[in-house]
Amino acid sequence: MDELPTELRRAVFEQCDRKTVRSLRQTSKTWAKIGEEYLLPSTFTTYPYRNDTNRLDSISQYEGLAKQIQRLCLNHGEINEWHARHNTYFLNYMRNSEEVSEEMATAWHHYNSLKRLMELYHLNSCTIERLEPIFARLPNLQRVEISLMNCIFYKEDDPLVLKQIWSIPSTRRVPREATVDRFTNILLALQTNAIAHLSHDRIPFEFFAQSEDVLEKVIPVFQRLTSVKLSMDLIDRPIDTESNHSKAFKNLSRFLRSTTDLRALELDFHGRRKVDLEPLFSSLRRHDFVFKNLEELTLKEFTSTEFAIGEFLTKQKSLKTLHLGGAGDKPKHHPPCGGVWLDEGSFKGLFERVDREMELESFLMQGDLLGLESNESWELEEPVAWEDLGDAPAAGNTD
Repeated sequence: MDELPTELRRAVFEQCDRKTVRSLRQTSKTWAKIGEEYLLPSTFTTYPYRNDTNRLDSISQYEGLAKQIQRLCLNHGEINEWHARHNTYFLNYMRNSEEVSEEMATAWHHYNSLKRLMELYHLNSCTIERLEPIFARLPNLQRVEISLMNCIFYKEDDPLVLKQIWSIPSTRRVPREATVDRFTNILLALQTNAIAHLSHDRIPFEFFAQSEDVLEKVIPVFQRLTSVKLSMDLIDRPIDTESNHSKAFKNLSRFLRSTTDLRALELDFHGRRKVDLEPLFSSLRRHDFVFKNLEELTLKEFTSTEFAIGEFLTKQKSLKTLHLGGAGDKPKHHPPCGGVWLDEGSFKGLFERVDREMELESFLMQGDLLGLESNESWELEEPVAWEDLGDAPAAGNTD
């Protein structure tokens, strides 16, 4: 076997699982050397109840393994226990109460054991001091994805009821201050890495309202990105809501304007009601900013006007794929809630302008689409090409 060409040995390793790779590497030094790069997958995934930061630290200190890591998936999901316990009732209210009680006792005992591990490992897993030297030793790191929405119960022996209640949005806890701090620390620790893709599926919007000193330090990471995917959590706050949101939109615009090489952008604005994007569009207009290289754009869960969204879109001449709206973060079987509302104008007018002034390869609509002035309305669970929408049923028409 030692006489086989290197290319053939690589082909053999590519067909093997991790256990077989380890066995093959034990046959000779040459097989061990070639097989080293197949010991680890290119994606490293963390969970809040595992000591994955220490594991990644160990991997990063071994050059042969460190160079294999190209993508980090950091799962920071937590359970909102108050909502979770109520949600279990709604999932099981038609079942035998004694049977449900026994299942729930087992499930919560299992969760409490994981919770103790989370308190041990997760709380200090994202400090700058911890992450910066690790990231600096990952030369091929290209993608960093942070999630609070991905289910953290992935093992076969995890109780089914925990997996079921996770599908209900209110079960998933968003610790706002801790989430902002962790995301900030991750970005600060990435200063020496030239990552191309960054995503966060539930970042509190106040992240963009932080101090000027902090934002100045994290902007360089955005400047190197070619793909950005952010789902921002906006909630109603007391007196400081308007000023904080204004500052956050201003800084979001600033971050986007720094991404001069951006090819793909997805922005989702999650809140109790649709978010008006005029502050963002007006800031981009004031700076006469255009995404010169942007090819893919997705905007979800917002309100605007036919004119404002049309002005923004038609300036993006490099755009090939456009997706407006989404299904939204909703329980199963609920209607879509992540769409687009137009306060003024009509979807028909928007579609005609985009078709006339842009050369898109794909233009998809999804979610709850509502023209408040034009009385247009659709509910689209799945993405639909704009030309296939047909005439809109009147808003409020249930026929």
